Amino acid sequence: MARARVRTVEIGGLRAAIELPDTLGALLPHWEVSGGPLGSSEPDLHLAVRVGDKPDRALPGFLYQSGARWVEVAEVEHGWDVSIHTEEGFQRWATFDPNFRCGEVVVSPAAVSRGVALLSEPLGELIVLQRLVRGGGLMVRGDLIQSGQTAILTLGTGHGAQPQHRDGEPWQARGTVLVVPRDGHFEAVCWQGGGPEGTAFGPRLPLEAIHSTQSASRVRLSRLDADGAIEVLLSYAVMPFHDSLFPSLVFEAAADITRSVPFVQLSLPYADSGGTRGEREPLATLIEAMPFRG
Repeated sequence: MARARVRTVEIGGLRAAIELPDTLGALLPHWEVSGGPLGSSEPDLHLAVRVGDKPDRALPGFLYQSGARWVEVAEVEHGWDVSIHTEEGFQRWATFDPNFRCGEVVVSPAAVSRGVALLSEPLGELIVLQRLVRGGGLMVRGDLIQSGQTAILTLGTGHGAQPQHRDGEPWQARGTVLVVPRDGHFEAVCWQGGGPEGTAFGPRLPLEAIHSTQSASRVRLSRLDADGAIEVLLSYAVMPFHDSLFPSLVFEAAADITRSVPFVQLSLPYADSGGTRGEREPLATLIEAMPFRG
């Protein structure tokens, strides 16, 4: 029998203690913790991992497709059950407590032989989303732009490109952003999912401001009131339909974020138009030069 040990890894900025056999250690290739956890010195998540077959029980929950995978999520007496399978058959089964703090992941022998990462999408994203929102944060579809030692979240730019970064230079990350509460303020980090491992991208920086963009005939900058800011932020928040608690949790998080972080509306001639690379490039420069940041 393979010896089990606990490895501390980082998943999208959340710290996890994962107990798994040494033989499965290679399936966590890019998740070694490089810094401290967000918020607490205790792990955000405890997981036990083993190789086995799918449990012989029905899963009367929601079924949806994520890329080439089918995912079933069910709220059960002990918390949550998640099943993931592909055209080849069962891949992974996970069970969690109601708050997604403790759980077990069962990986099929076939998935292990193919080198499937233990918490690859969509399981990694689901765990991060659940822990993040239950901790008062949000997962948002948007862009993240470095501004000195802080970051600015932009919504509605419609770029959808991959993160861009050069060591020692300001960076602009595009895709999904995690907004995480920490010590009375909020930090932001880009979540780059979709690959073999969901990973956090770029530094975790204090969130200086949120800018929402809309199409207009000329450039204009205006502050949104509390209700307007919450409504816009909610329209970009990721919220799974299988969890009845999420609407209230996401609303509370959006309200807290907009109370703490300045929120302004940018009217831009090319907003949401797709545009060319040449049209999109001035966005970071425009934000950096703004006299009115929040």
